[in-house]
Amino acid sequence: MRDVHRFLASLVGIFYLTCRLGGATPKSLCRKVLLLEPSSEHALRGHLLTNITVPSASSCSFFCFDTPECFSYNVGPGPDELEFTCELSDSDAAQHPDDLVPRPGFTYQGYENACLTSVPCSSHRACRIGYEDPFRCTCQMNYTGLSCELPKNVKVDVLSAGLDDDVGSDYCNLKVDGTEYCLKMRGHNIAAFYMNGTLIANAAFDTHRDEAAPNNMSYLIDSLPSNTLVLVAVQDSAFVRKSPAAIQSLIALGAVPPVWPNGHRASWFLIGYKGEPRPSWVKQGFADRYQGPSNGTAVFPREGCLPHGNQIEKWCSSP
Repeated sequence: MRDVHRFLASLVGIFYLTCRLGGATPKSLCRKVLLLEPSSEHALRGHLLTNITVPSASSCSFFCFDTPECFSYNVGPGPDELEFTCELSDSDAAQHPDDLVPRPGFTYQGYENACLTSVPCSSHRACRIGYEDPFRCTCQMNYTGLSCELPKNVKVDVLSAGLDDDVGSDYCNLKVDGTEYCLKMRGHNIAAFYMNGTLIANAAFDTHRDEAAPNNMSYLIDSLPSNTLVLVAVQDSAFVRKSPAAIQSLIALGAVPPVWPNGHRASWFLIGYKGEPRPSWVKQGFADRYQGPSNGTAVFPREGCLPHGNQIEKWCSSP
């Protein structure tokens, strides 16, 4: 392993510049890091990003350079004499000095860490070293968006209550990612969204008293684009006014019998989807008068491509 130590020691103070997409890559996508003094017979514990087997010590260095989340690495003996164990870490000894511990045969290598001397990144954002600022904020694992404000999964919460249900004053919820979209009016309340969680439209239809309300609701549903999340919740009462067109429109979103509230001041909700095939998270619920409220939740992957903590990086959901 002395060759490993000599190799790493030779890199101290050297800048490594990597452009992940080749020579035509914009400067903002390049990474530039300064290697610090390696620590022989030591390794960083408890911050493992990935563990791989490489043909040489230098290969471990290159893997870390090419991994934006990598702050340091340990390199040591591999499965056989011609291979090396390469452990990439998402932290370093500067942030966690007590985690740098003796480990025979291994060498720890860290980089100069600009994240320690600069303004830290905000909530749900992680600092990455070696970029033009000389650091960059990007989103932690489960978040995305320009400010990392969006979970990668869309979360839906729906509640329906009749006027006689014991719910206090909240008789309708149509929430996406914690934001309320229910207009909280008597009858059917509806909110429709693109699959990235962006609102298309929300409306309320007084299907208790207004004769035109069911057909107006049907018209709205039918006008929505395919691949749309549609939330429906009844508030107060919606039993009296109904139409075949409205029933068919709700069925097209995934509703099954009973497609309409069972009686006066009964609750009814639908977490629906316009399009095919129908996702497994589509669901509905209902309860008779005095037996509510009825409520449900759903979680599904957010669709599309979004800024990922900065204006340069993008996160795109899998097709």
